[in-house]
Amino acid sequence: MIDGIRDLGTARDENQRLRSEVVDLRFELDRYREDALENERLRRLLLMKEHVAPESVGARVVTANLSDQEHVIVVDRGSAHGVATDQPVIAWGGAVGRVVFVNEGYAKIRLITDPNSGVAGIVQRSRQEGMVLGRGKGALEMVYVPSFADVAIGDRVVTSGIDGVFPRGIGIGEVQASEPSGIARAIVVRPEVQFPHLEEVLILTGTENSDAPEAGLETEAEP
Repeated sequence: MIDGIRDLGTARDENQRLRSEVVDLRFELDRYREDALENERLRRLLLMKEHVAPESVGARVVTANLSDQEHVIVVDRGSAHGVATDQPVIAWGGAVGRVVFVNEGYAKIRLITDPNSGVAGIVQRSRQEGMVLGRGKGALEMVYVPSFADVAIGDRVVTSGIDGVFPRGIGIGEVQASEPSGIARAIVVRPEVQFPHLEEVLILTGTENSDAPEAGLETEAEP
């Protein structure tokens, strides 16, 4: 009887130990998966830096505000790293935004989806130009496009470079809707960058309206 009780206690202790080991293994697996995902993101960022934006600074997103009124992020690089206001910011997929405030150790970036943001764009297929505006809800609107313009659903929009901020040929998004609306055309563009999941960016520190490969990146004072 006593031996049976001892065996039962030993089995319970062993069961508890095994459960603890399983929990530890799950945590270890989660860390491994996170490290693998981070390594893949950093690999793509390095690829962009080497082939698209050699004069750039990589930065991590530390905070984000994606409300209806404001779309901004804060990154962990600032003036001490060569970052300055009005520099364009990109990520895997395309255009992210521009620097609107910088301190020694961090910078604030207004995203292209922000209601106060505007980027000069061009439809890659038809070469129709327009201004791409943020609407604060994730989607973009391309304006100043005549109603007769050749812009179709699925067309890719890239930066035209004429705004003096972004170099030409950086991906902006894909046309989701395009239809006549009076003398203009109502065009909705889905951003190529997944802003809610943005973790790393490249700040272009050496661009003066230079050109990026137009095949794309499939590859101010404090407000």
